[in-house]
Amino acid sequence: MADDYPTHIFGVDFSGAADAGKYIWITEGNCENGCLLMTDCRSASDFLNIPPKRDLTIPALVEFIESQRYAAFGFDFPFGLPKSMVGERTWFRFATSFANRFPSIEDFDIECHSASGGKEWKRLCDIETKAPFSPYNRRVMYQTYYGIRDLLQPLVLLGKISVPPIHQAAPNLSCLLEVCPAGALKALGLYKPPYKGRTRAHYDARSHILKTLENSRSITVPSLTLRDTILSNTLGDALDSVLAAVITAKAMTNPAYMVAKSGNPYCVEGCIYV
Repeated sequence: MADDYPTHIFGVDFSGAADAGKYIWITEGNCENGCLLMTDCRSASDFLNIPPKRDLTIPALVEFIESQRYAAFGFDFPFGLPKSMVGERTWFRFATSFANRFPSIEDFDIECHSASGGKEWKRLCDIETKAPFSPYNRRVMYQTYYGIRDLLQPLVLLGKISVPPIHQAAPNLSCLLEVCPAGALKALGLYKPPYKGRTRAHYDARSHILKTLENSRSITVPSLTLRDTILSNTLGDALDSVLAAVITAKAMTNPAYMVAKSGNPYCVEGCIYV
């Protein structure tokens, strides 16, 4: 692990659903010699001990992040928009003015699609990592909107986090990274067959992904209970949170990769790690 980078890791599969606490999953672990020793994997509702309502879950998650003085969090929602749509000179100004610019999810939808003439533009990092959707695609816009407005904006305003590569990692300050489990699976050749579903084939696909991560020494799952939690979650949210944690741990061991992505347009659009 590089100096000045946290070893306490959280991977978060995010959701903007009304009952987000059911679908946000959190994997926790500690990075040792480049391998993530997993210690927990639960839905946000269970992890934070709160009802699943979005308006309760995301503020509780913000409070939890604030309480972790030196950790790294990987979230799988878009941290920004294409540069031509940002409307500000810096990502900081974009993030901190987001709620004023887009008072509602409907405003966000209308303004983004109007600005792009109904097309769905992608950021450079979306193209590079083969992310499946534009940040304002209607399948992911709830994650983008509530993730930036309700999670990133308050944390950034309070100066409680750094967001590589936009910010340099700072001692005793937690990092938040945008990660893409789907992009990581594509890079590993594990994106197919489908792993989200209730059939035996889906279960076997989840099992194969987890075993591959273990065999490559990316992660250690120390108990059968944790393994069963991951594999029995048919929506794949638990496994996606594991992948988010693995990606985050990998980034923490390779600061040169984060520095390499610190220029334009990443400093305005954000950057995806896989």
